[in-house]
Amino acid sequence: MPDLKEDIRQLTRLLDQMRVINRVSSALGLSLLLDDIHLLMLSALVSPRGLGYSRALLLTHDDKAACLDGRLALGPLTEDEALEFDRMVEEEESAIESISQRLASVDQVDGAAHRAALFDMANDLKASTVWVSTFQSSASVSPLSAAVRAIHWPCGRREECHCDLFRPAADKNTAVRFERSRLQSPLPSPLDEILDEVFVVIPIVTRKGPRAFAIADRKFRGRPIDETDMHILEWFRNQSSLAFENAELFTHLSAAMNDLRELDQLRSNFLSIISHELRTPLTAMLGFCELVLDGRAGPLAARQAELLRRAMSRGGLLSDMINDLLKLAEIDAKGFIDLEMEEVDPLLAVMDVIEKLEPRRAPKNITIEPDVSDGPPAPIHTNAKALERILYHALDNAVKFSPAGSRIDVRFEKMKDKGRILVVDCGCGIRPDSLRRIFDPFYQADGRLTRRHEGIGIGLTLTKRLVDAVGGELDIVSEPGKGTT
Repeated sequence: MPDLKEDIRQLTRLLDQMRVINRVSSALGLSLLLDDIHLLMLSALVSPRGLGYSRALLLTHDDKAACLDGRLALGPLTEDEALEFDRMVEEEESAIESISQRLASVDQVDGAAHRAALFDMANDLKASTVWVSTFQSSASVSPLSAAVRAIHWPCGRREECHCDLFRPAADKNTAVRFERSRLQSPLPSPLDEILDEVFVVIPIVTRKGPRAFAIADRKFRGRPIDETDMHILEWFRNQSSLAFENAELFTHLSAAMNDLRELDQLRSNFLSIISHELRTPLTAMLGFCELVLDGRAGPLAARQAELLRRAMSRGGLLSDMINDLLKLAEIDAKGFIDLEMEEVDPLLAVMDVIEKLEPRRAPKNITIEPDVSDGPPAPIHTNAKALERILYHALDNAVKFSPAGSRIDVRFEKMKDKGRILVVDCGCGIRPDSLRRIFDPFYQADGRLTRRHEGIGIGLTLTKRLVDAVGGELDIVSEPGKGTT
């Protein structure tokens, strides 16, 4: 019988340890902020429902202040306080369960306000669940946390902080048990006033090296730190190190994401402001040129009229670029494009764009031929202005990169309930590495200042956004020297 009772005690202890491991693993696994992880680690170390130590310290290095900063947490100091701790945890868990049951019975429509209030109550309780967050301000006193106070330990550079106390744990990357009577040198203040005769040091190590040290003892518990405890602490070290690494990565990625959002917002604001400031005077310049060209400012010689036409043509191209910039800035600011859909004749849209491209096409003697050999295409459900802009950029690119005297084909295909328009040229084609980035804003396959083809690299970006907005698909197939479709 005595052996059976001992086996039961061992099994009970093992089950308790498994519950602790599951509880701590769940909490650390859901935490992505370093400050939360600091509190969870200390809570897990001193909680009677955790690892059951009397005191726990967590020290991290402050590179700017050249010191070890951290927190000291005291768990329940007596058996009565530990019992009170358990009672409060059970009451809170019971309250959470009661609220969860009431939430399930609340009508989701008529009781929306009541349901929201219950959710707030549940969230408040869960946020203060005792074993997870036992920490009050340093001035408060409760049976759950007798004290939490800041630790400030000047020590110089990070490498110098790996003193005799920490170096064995850091070098071995494992929890180490110390006895004060066997230390070669006395403990530095404030550790000398805090720690018991026997204590453990737990290094928290990530790929960047040692990030923190947790120290714990059992001064008020009357139970020694044995080999089973060391095995559990080794598991705790692994889980905490992983949580630290995830939190550091999350913090780094969050900062990088915020920086990118700020830069993107600055870019959008810059584009919008510059575009507006350019469009207003350019519109006036083109208007004056048109008045002069119409003879309203007096007669013009043939050479003067030709030069004005060229100036208006180039000004028109610049105006198109500015309009594209404004549209792109508008899309980036809103995050979407609100378009009214209607039935549009694709052939008529193509013919209108061909007419607008006449000043670009004629000097290169390029022919643009819509293929209607199988009859005129059926109307498609889209936005007329969006389709016109899509076709304009597709055909403008084809004209830009096609050799003089060549031909561009526009084909119409029927695909189930959708229509497809193909623009086929015999230009220089696109390299595979450039094709992957073809829709990136301001990207150009030839980014040299001496490139032959003009543009700022947003035409296809805007085209892709417009195609997505009307629910279509945009595919580009190309090989160097074999043209593009």
